[in-house]
Amino acid sequence: MARTSDDSGYVTLAVLLVVGLLAAIVSSLLAVARPALGLARLGGDEVAAEALLQGGFTTAAFLLYGAGKEVKDVNKLVVRLHTGELRFLVIDEAGRVDLNAADPKLLAGLFLSVGARSISPDAFASRVVDWRDEDSDESVSGAELTAYTDAGLDYGPPNLPFHSVDEARFILGLSARDFERLRPFLTVFSGSAKVDPLSASNSTLLAIPGSGKNVVQRILNARKAGEDRARMAEMFPELAEFLLDKSSGVYRVQVRVKLKDGYTDAAEAVIFAPQAEGSAEYKTVAWSKIGVGGAVGMNTPDTSK
Repeated sequence: MARTSDDSGYVTLAVLLVVGLLAAIVSSLLAVARPALGLARLGGDEVAAEALLQGGFTTAAFLLYGAGKEVKDVNKLVVRLHTGELRFLVIDEAGRVDLNAADPKLLAGLFLSVGARSISPDAFASRVVDWRDEDSDESVSGAELTAYTDAGLDYGPPNLPFHSVDEARFILGLSARDFERLRPFLTVFSGSAKVDPLSASNSTLLAIPGSGKNVVQRILNARKAGEDRARMAEMFPELAEFLLDKSSGVYRVQVRVKLKDGYTDAAEAVIFAPQAEGSAEYKTVAWSKIGVGGAVGMNTPDTSK
């Protein structure tokens, strides 16, 4: 088990992790023993890795919700078992800008911070708002159905919340290249109009109105010093309107598996907080494989610089 410490809290964490993963190990062994499994070695590896991935997500959810652990207690943990190892990456989903909740000034700031150019920052922000709001009134620099029709498009804003980040690729005038620049920093799951200062990337922090390179560096220094969200709001009053002072309860979890024979697999999921306090139940709202059978990039925005 990696990351040993004299702190008894980590011992407890390690025990909880192993207990949470036992079910996955048993599932893997049972799956390999099924008569239908006249599979090649690769097939067996796939089954074992899949079981460990599922066990990894269940373990992360238990620690975050049932055991009430902080993201920092679970992020970057490595669990070594006789069948292989698991690596965890966890960030608060509010480290990304929520398309359905963000203030137009934050949206415009993100457009600028990632270097997008196909439309103006204000146009991007206004068109996001026109897409998600309930009315058909076109905001300044925005676009409603008529503007899309005039551009020769056979669709327009549904005047409903974004169902996925990919839906933003259809915003009038937004180039495919700019969408790809924006996508790693967007979400539809946090439900927060604010940004989590403990997990936001440099680009997201730069998007906050009133921010800048010097301010971002100070935030990163405070993060490294172990300051919590409430303290961050006190330290940066000019940004407090846009800084989250507690966890959103929505987490992006990445689990990477490496079996003893070198086979690797990885997946990413966004999980919701449970309804009942102290419950380990959780809801997965997004799930995707991010690597199979070889080297795996964890594909998380850099929050360490």
